[in-house]
Amino acid sequence: MKWTDERLKLLIEQGEGYDLEFKESFSKKIGVEICAFANGNGGKILLGITDRGVMKGVNTTQKTTQKTTRKQDEIIDYLREHPFASRKELAEKIDKITENGVKYNLKRLKELGIIKRVGPDKGGHWEVITS
Repeated sequence: MKWTDERLKLLIEQGEGYDLEFKESFSKKIGVEICAFANGNGGKILLGITDRGVMKGVNTTQKTTQKTTRKQDEIIDYLREHPFASRKELAEKIDKITENGVKYNLKRLKELGIIKRVGPDKGGHWEVITS
């Protein structure tokens, strides 16, 4: 279905509800909303719209539009298939990255809310939340 100004205005007039959420700006917290919709029956998130339905717009930069690097995407893909992988294993399996590079990127992915560590450093596993 094609997005038109008229369709957007109708959605805003409808207001927030079970399957529609307004977000004035982009933040790390949006992942929670995306997961909620993904775990339910789906829904729409409109960025640049206040809770009262006022269109504010969103300024984007490369930082907001490109959340992960190629190496981070490779780490995410590997962790999906190998959730018990260690930093050492990741460094060995992913081309051109050191163990310290893996450590940095895992930290960054956790900060972005894309992955989380479940359990202890030894014996725990990685969970990919969103990508």
